[in-house]
Order: sequence, then C-alpha cells, then structure tokens
Amino acid sequence: MNKWKKVADFIDFTTKGITPKYVENSSIIVLNQKCIRNNRIDYSFSQYTDDTKQIAKTKFVERGDILMNSTGTGTAGRCAFVSEIPLNHRLITDSHILILRCGNYYEAQCLNYLLFSFEKELMSFMTGSSGQSELDKVVLMNLKAKIPTDLTTQKNIASLLSKLETKIALNNRINVELEAMAKTVYDYWFVQFDFPFDFALGKPSAEGKLYKSSGGKMVWSEGLKREVPEGWEVKSLDKTIETIIDNRGKTPLKLGGEWAPDKNGVVALSAKHVKGGKLIKLDEANVVTFEMFEKWMSSNKLQEGDILMTSEAPCGEFYLILNDTNYCLSQRLFAIRANQSIVKSNYLYYELSKGNGYSQILGKQAEVLFLE
Repeated sequence: MNKWKKVADFIDFTTKGITPKYVENSSIIVLNQKCIRNNRIDYSFSQYTDDTKQIAKTKFVERGDILMNSTGTGTAGRCAFVSEIPLNHRLITDSHILILRCGNYYEAQCLNYLLFSFEKELMSFMTGSSGQSELDKVVLMNLKAKIPTDLTTQKNIASLLSKLETKIALNNRINVELEAMAKTVYDYWFVQFDFPFDFALGKPSAEGKLYKSSGGKMVWSEGLKREVPEGWEVKSLDKTIETIIDNRGKTPLKLGGEWAPDKNGVVALSAKHVKGGKLIKLDEANVVTFEMFEKWMSSNKLQEGDILMTSEAPCGEFYLILNDTNYCLSQRLFAIRANQSIVKSNYLYYELSKGNGYSQILGKQAEVLFLE
C-alpha cells in the first residue's frame, strides 16, 4: 500500500555541511557541489580535512543519506544517494550541500530516485538574489511523493533502479574506453603513420610491420608541410564532400508556423546541443511539429553518416550521426556529407574533429589526408 506524503514526512533529520580547513590528505573526505552529478558521487572533485574540532558528530555523512546541492544556478537540486562510505574514511559535506536522512534505508533510496526524477524542477525552486540563490527548503519539504510502505516492495524497486543505474554507468565507461581506442588507432594510422603494413605485398595488413618505424618510404607533402607515406595524397575538404546542409537562420515563424508547445515532435538542433562528440541537453531543445519538419528540411534531410559541425559559439564541435536522423538544423550548426566514393564518413569525422584537419578547420582551411 502507498499514499501521497510530503517529503518532510519521510525525513527524520536534515543538516547542512560546514566550511572546514582543507588539507592535502586525510581520512576525512569533504564533498562539494561538483561531487554531486548524475545521481552519483564523483570523488575526483572532493577535498580533505582533519579539522575534527569543528566537525560535530551530526555533520558526518551516514550510509543511506541523500545529499542535495543547496546553492548555485544549474547545480542546486542535484542529488545523490550514499550507498557506501569509502573504506577507512569518513565523509562530510561543505556548506553548499544539504544532508537528508530517513529512518529506512530502502525508503530513502526510493525517495532519492523520486527526487532525481524531477531534478530539473528542483533547480527552479530558488530563493534569494541571483548571485546568492539557494534551494527553497520549505518548497522541497512540502513536495508530495508516493512510496510503497511495504519493505519488500521498497527493496525490489531500489534494487531494480540501482542495477539499471549501474548498467548505465558501465556502458558509459565502455563508451569512453572505445572512444579512446578509436582515437589511438587514428593516431597510429594518420598522425604517427605507424599502421601495420605488409612490405612484400605493398599494402596495409593486420599481420604486417609498423610502416614508419620499419622504414616505410615517406614523401614530402607541400599541402601539409610535412612528410606522409608514399602513395598517400592530400585533398582539400571541398573535393571530398558531397554536400553541405545549411539551414541556419530558419525559424518556425519565418516558415509560417511556431514551435511545438508540448515537446512532441522533431528536435531542432543548434550549436549548444553539440559538445564533445555528443548531443546534449536535448530535453531543453526547441521542438517542431512533423509538418513543420517536412517544410524546414524539405530540400535535404539528414542521413546516417552526416557530420554536424558548429560554426560559432563555439566553432569546431562535431557529432557523427549514426542512428536517429530526424532533426532540424537551426542556429550556428550545419552538416557535412562525405562523398563515400572518395572518403568514408567515420574517417572524415575523426580527421575534422580530432586529427590533422581540426586546427585547419579553426583556421578556415581544411585539407584531408587519406590513402589513395
């Protein structure tokens, strides 16, 4: 059985952290706002203190506590659940973090997931001036939540959500490792020119020796002002692409319509949604109806393999489209489509976003290096 209750009804104790004297290393870890993100505690941003005289017993974080950022535009409302305390350490928080403590560990875990589910709404519950804004604790405590009272049900819910969260974190780590591997392979091939090469056959081979390190012939490239492997050539970017899709300046108003009010439709991407090879903040993006999408992108819809590039503010952020292609292109963003008969789109993406072409893109002159 469950019923609506105020958040305050689940909480037995609340306190804020302190501002201690920091030291280089200690058994007492101090968490700050940067440590609370994506419903997890990131200890890489934490500090240390040994100022035990200033720390009351109630200020130490306990297993089962919910930590919530209490100040800062864009950070207040972020929460994380304390499932464990690092071995041989104790935890405290600085004065910008609120500690919420329930009497029931699994109930607290469920409450944490509920609070995390509307984290962005919590960020709007602010009081005070814009410079010193703070999470409105009264509003927070009066929010209503519904959590099963049965302990077994609480455990099952918490266990399932925890496993999903762990799986997501694992997938994110795998993605980071795969991206690092791809960057390493690119560096060996197109920066160091130490790709595996069968000299007897005169072509790359997985069983071959490293080209440059093994004495592979290098020739001077006037375009790049450096040596490149014999048989490789340099082409300007315009000779390797099929088209550039540029819809910058388009708006629903100019097309005789308006933004979709209910976020149900097609996302309109702008430069602020492309960062670090990913699409970000899509939940904050403007949306158009499917009818407006057909009008907006009528001349050339995006395709798998297209490369998005920001043109300013900032210039030079890239994203390679691999799955969903239903997007509108709006402010400070255009798409580059590779000529697949000359160069593969995934190679062109790495060349422009991380390799030889990147600095030239920023300098408004791009040339592409590839095996003829």
